[in-house]
Amino acid sequence: MVRDLMTDDPETKPQERLPAAPKAPNDVAKLSARQAREAREAAALRENLKRRKAAARTEPNG
Repeated sequence: MVRDLMTDDPETKPQERLPAAPKAPNDVAKLSARQAREAREAAALRENLKRRKAAARTEPNG
């Protein structure tokens, strides 16, 4: 019985869930002007935070 559960038959295999697609910058065209500006600002803040974290890792602690 256990052997039957371990087959690679696609009909008996549980379906894998696809991950949700991340919002792409192209989706900004579908938003209002205010929402688009806020999305761009949020993206800029995330990039800035990534750069600051990377810079902090490379600087010696002092």
